[in-house]
Amino acid sequence: MSYLHFDVLSQSISKKKNLPCGDVFRIEKNREETLVVLVDGMGSGIKANIFANFYCSKFIELYMGEEFSIRESFKQIVDILHQARGNDSKPYGVISVVRILNNGETTILNYEMPNPIYIARNNHATILKGRSFSLSKEIINEINCYIEEDESLLLFSDGITQSGMGNGYIKGWQNEGVKNFTNRYLLNNKNVKNFLGSLINKSLKISGEKHRDDLTALLIHGRKGKVLNVLTGPPYNKDNDEKVVDNFWKRDGYKAVCGSTTAEIVADKLNKNIKIEENPKNLAAPPRYYIKDINIVTEGAVTLNQVFHIIDENMENYELDSGVTQLNYFFNMVDKINFIVGRAKNPAHKKNIIFKQRGILKREKIIPKIAAKLKEKGKVVNIEYV
Repeated sequence: MSYLHFDVLSQSISKKKNLPCGDVFRIEKNREETLVVLVDGMGSGIKANIFANFYCSKFIELYMGEEFSIRESFKQIVDILHQARGNDSKPYGVISVVRILNNGETTILNYEMPNPIYIARNNHATILKGRSFSLSKEIINEINCYIEEDESLLLFSDGITQSGMGNGYIKGWQNEGVKNFTNRYLLNNKNVKNFLGSLINKSLKISGEKHRDDLTALLIHGRKGKVLNVLTGPPYNKDNDEKVVDNFWKRDGYKAVCGSTTAEIVADKLNKNIKIEENPKNLAAPPRYYIKDINIVTEGAVTLNQVFHIIDENMENYELDSGVTQLNYFFNMVDKINFIVGRAKNPAHKKNIIFKQRGILKREKIIPKIAAKLKEKGKVVNIEYV
C-alpha cells in the first residue's frame, strides 16, 4: 500500500495591520496521522493571538501526550472554553480539530467554527454536515469521512463566512457562499493548490476591502507521498542479514544504503555488483558506491555526520556534488523517511581515535539528531532498529 501524504497550505490576513493574527493553527505529523488544529481567539490582535496559541498548545499537549483520545482531549478543551465564556479575564476562542489517519480516515471536531468543505477528486465542493451533540454544556459538531489521493479539505475561520456583512450580504457570505465560489473557481482552475489566495481576495472584495475579522483558510490536500528507506549498519545478529535486506528491498519508495559494510551485505544478498566512485569531485566528502537499482549508496558515519551539518542549508549553495549532498537532496525531496538502523558494533569506531578527534558521532547517536532536524522540516520519520 502506497503512503498517503497530506499537504497543509495556509493563507491568513490579520484584521489589524501590523498586528498578529487572532487565528492560529498548528500541524503535527507522525507515522500514523496528520493533525491540524485551527483556533480563532476572541477579538483580534495580540490578545486574540495569545488566546488562540494557548488553546492550540493545550490541545496538542493533551492529545500528543497520549493521555487522552482525540474526543477526550477535545472535551478537556471545551470544558475550559465553557468556563471562560463571557469572562473577559480568561482566554476564550473557538476551535476546529482535524485528524487524518494514513489510510485517509478523517475525524473533524468543531466548536463554533464553520463547517469545512470537502473537495472531491472531480473538483466538486460540498459542505460537510456531520452530527451535533452536547459536550460540557456546549454544542459540538463531529464529522467522519475519508480524504483520499487528489482530494482536499478546506478549513476556514468565521472571518471568511462573515465577509460581506453590511456590504450587500445581510448575514455575510456564509458557508454556501464559500462553497459556491469554490465550485466556480474549480470549473476554470484545475489546480486546487492555488485556490487559497483567490478565496482570501474574494473575501476582501465583497467586504469592500475592509474586513471585520481576521481571515484564515487552510487547505489539506491528499496525494501519493514520496518515501525514502535508509538502511544503515549491519543487523545485530548476522543471521538476520538476508531477512533485513529482503524487507528493505521490498519496501515502496526510494532506497538508500549508508555504510561500506552495509553496502557489501546488500550487494551480496541481492546478488548484485558493487562499485566505488572513481575520481570524486568533492574531496571533502567520502566517495559513493554504486549498486544497481539502489538510488544512493554512501559511506556511513562520516557521510551521516556531514549531512547533519548541512541539512538546514539551501541546496543551491552546494558547490560540488557528492554522496553527502545527494543524500541530503533525497531527505529534502521526500515526505517520509524510514531509517532501518543496524545495531552491530563498528570496530573502526572503537579502535580509531580519529573518529572522536574529528567529532564524528556513531550511527546510533547521529541518526536521532538527523531525525529531529527532519521532523522540524515537517517530515514524517520512523526509526527501526535491527
